[in-house]
Amino acid sequence: MEAKLWDINMLLEHYPALKLWGVRHMIRNRKIPLIKLGRRVYFDPEEIELWISEHKIPARGETK
Repeated sequence: MEAKLWDINMLLEHYPALKLWGVRHMIRNRKIPLIKLGRRVYFDPEEIELWISEHKIPARGETK
């Protein structure tokens, strides 16, 4: 099954904790995985899930 790419609005819909200015900052500093097609920026949902899980900080006393 082919995964559909998200634009920035779809990313913000799926992750309401993210803010537009924050995502734009991460794009500018290449801190978030993205796909550029011309001037447009897209996100692979699977890569975003993996990226979030890699940046998860465990609670105190919790082991990975």
